[in-house]
Amino acid sequence: MSAHHLRAASTLAALAVVACGCTVSAEVTSGTPTPSTVPASSIASDTAKRLAEKFGAEPDSVVCAGGLRREVGATQRCTLTKDGDELGMTITATAVNGDGSVDYDVKVDER
Repeated sequence: MSAHHLRAASTLAALAVVACGCTVSAEVTSGTPTPSTVPASSIASDTAKRLAEKFGAEPDSVVCAGGLRREVGATQRCTLTKDGDELGMTITATAVNGDGSVDYDVKVDER
């Protein structure tokens, strides 16, 4: 394995550790009806932002297969990419708040 691949793998592993303890909230615009799901793009961008804040390095991308239902226990699969390496994640809704926001945890797949 080249030095670049080792560095990319260690960066991805560090992002994974950070992601495991992450609980974030995706909100709805005030005054609009609350849709039944948080859009995949909102989940992906919020997760990438939180990883960047905690780790100091943003992943190259976070892509989710679909939106997250506004229902406690709902799950969605996402993929984090950093330096060409991919890591799967499961997003799980932990709370649905009165303002329409959804709190969720991120669990990164074991490598």
